[in-house]
Amino acid sequence: MDSGSILYKVTYRRIKNPRVEYRAGFLNLVVPYGYDAEILLDKYKKWIIKKKTYLQECLDISDNSDLVSRKESEFKALVYEISARLSAELELTLKEITFRKMKARWASMTSKRKMTINRAMSVLPEYLVEYIIFHELVHLMEMRHSKRFRQIISIRYKDFKKIDRHLYAYWLKIFHGKP
Repeated sequence: MDSGSILYKVTYRRIKNPRVEYRAGFLNLVVPYGYDAEILLDKYKKWIIKKKTYLQECLDISDNSDLVSRKESEFKALVYEISARLSAELELTLKEITFRKMKARWASMTSKRKMTINRAMSVLPEYLVEYIIFHELVHLMEMRHSKRFRQIISIRYKDFKKIDRHLYAYWLKIFHGKP
């Protein structure tokens, strides 16, 4: 279906509350059976346009972004070095780092001080690898992406929203083949 220049799909489910999902450049309206999806489109039109604009900005960044070629051993050494340096700066103790393929995130941190790194990060520029590791370490101080969390991130990375945009651009490039 099409709403102006925004393609979307309507998914009917046995749910109570309708919702709008915009993932990897695809708009999906999830609605209860018998619900008029146009109501949802009208209600969230500004949000949808904002998301579409953000996606286009990320695609433009992706066009001009190159993937880094690293051996696995080089990538692991880089992660260990950055993790040790940032842990010391933040006065935090990290117990373990593991590497694996992940489908939905760059990395994760447990309350037991164990960080899991997505192997796909190996093709990112070093500044993004450092940012992701810093982000995960901050989760040891503030588990949720709260206002306090963003404040801590912004002390070191004043332009963290721009960096997040770059990360999404690389995500699109790596996992969705754009472009």
